[in-house]
Amino acid sequence: MYPFTEAEAMKIRIWRYILEQRRKVLGIKVLLHGGCDFSMETSAAQAMIGQIRAYVPIGIKIALELYSTTATYDVILTDMDRVYSPATPTFVFLNLQNELDVPRLKNFLTDHYFDKLFQ
Repeated sequence: MYPFTEAEAMKIRIWRYILEQRRKVLGIKVLLHGGCDFSMETSAAQAMIGQIRAYVPIGIKIALELYSTTATYDVILTDMDRVYSPATPTFVFLNLQNELDVPRLKNFLTDHYFDKLFQ
C-alpha cells in the first residue's frame, strides 16, 4: 500500500509509539473531528457510526457525527462519490460491510490523527 521498505515502516511505527507515549505524558489532547456522510437513513447511519467507532485504533481519539455541510471536519467518511472540500481528507468505503475496508480505515484515521497531532 505504501512505498516504504519494511525497515522504513518499522521506523514509522516506532516513532508513532514514541509520540503517542509523549502525548500521554504531556497530557496533550488531540481530537480528530469526523463527518460521516452515508447513503442511508439517519438511524442506519448512526448504527454505522457505532460500527466505525469499534474499528478506531486504540489511542486515536475521534469524534464522529453525521455530516453537515455547515460544519468543519478534519476527515470525512462516506460511501458516496461526492465532491467535498479539497482541503478535507476523505475516506470512501468500497462497501460498508466489507472487512477489506477496515485496515484502510484504520490507516487513514491513524495517519490523519498524527498529522493533526503535529500541526
